[in-house]
Amino acid sequence: MSQPLRGIRVLDFSKVLAGPLCAQYMADMGAEVIKVEPLEHGDDTRLWPPFRQGEGTVFLSANRGKRSIALDLKSPKGREVCARLLKSCDVALETFGPGVAARLGIDYESVHAVNPGVVYCSISGFGSSGPMREGKGYDVILQAFSGMLSITGERGGNAVRSPFSPVDQATGLHALIGILAALFERSRSGKGTRVEASLFDTSVAFLAYFLQSYWQRGTEPERAGSGHESLCPYECFQTKDRPLILGVANDALWRAFCRIAKLEELATDPRFATNACRVQRREETVKLVSEILRARTREEW
Repeated sequence: MSQPLRGIRVLDFSKVLAGPLCAQYMADMGAEVIKVEPLEHGDDTRLWPPFRQGEGTVFLSANRGKRSIALDLKSPKGREVCARLLKSCDVALETFGPGVAARLGIDYESVHAVNPGVVYCSISGFGSSGPMREGKGYDVILQAFSGMLSITGERGGNAVRSPFSPVDQATGLHALIGILAALFERSRSGKGTRVEASLFDTSVAFLAYFLQSYWQRGTEPERAGSGHESLCPYECFQTKDRPLILGVANDALWRAFCRIAKLEELATDPRFATNACRVQRREETVKLVSEILRARTREEW
C-alpha cells in the first residue's frame, strides 16, 4: 500500500472527532502520528460508551495507527517534553479552546519560532477572527446555528440532528486538505505555515446550494424528509411490503422508470416530462408515483 506521508511526523493535540479524524487520515497515509493527551483521562471520547475492552468505541474509530503520550502541559517537565516533540514534528494539530494554546506556550507563533518549517493546524468552532471567535463549537451547535437542523426532518415535523456528526467529520477533512496543501507548498518553498479550519465554515459550506436558492427565491428552505427540493421524484416511497428509495435525478432516469413501470405515456406527458415540471407538480407527481410503487413488493421492483 502506498504511503505518501511516510517520514512525516504529526503531533496531535486534538480531541473528540474533527482533529483526531484528520490525524488518523494522515496515519493511514503513512505519517507517524503522536497523540498528546492530558494525564487525567485522556481524550474525552475514551469515556464515551459503548466500550471495547475499557475504551470508548468512538475513540477507537478516530485514533487508529497512532502512538500516544500523556503529558501535563501545565507543568515544567510536561512542557519540556512537549517542546522537544514540537522541534522535531512536521505537523502540529490542535483543537484547544480560545487562548488555551497561547497560555500553554504551544500556539503557532511559539512553535514557529523554534520550528519554522512546521505546518500548524488549528481547528475551532468559529475561527480565529470575527465576533464569535471566542465561542466554543460542537457539531450539534453548528448544525443548529447554521440552519442545518431547520431543514432536516419530515415535512411539518420537528428539527432533527444528523446523527453521524457530519460537521465534525467534514471539518477534519477540510483540515486535512489544508495540511496536505501546506506540506506540498513547503516542499517547494521550505517554509511552514498556519492552517485553519472551523466547524462554522464547514456548516456554511454544506448549505451552499440552499443559500444560493434562498437568495434567488427569497424564502427559506423547508424540511423535505428524504426528498430534495430541486428533484422529483427523489425520496422514500412505500411499496406493497417495504419502503424503497427512488432517486430520479434526471429526465433520462424518469423515462427509464416509466418504462420499468410500464407507463410509457407518462414519459412524454407534458405535465411530467421534465424535472422542472415534476418539481412544480410535486404533490401530484409524488401521489402518482406512490400509487405505482404500492402495486408491487420491493423485491419485485
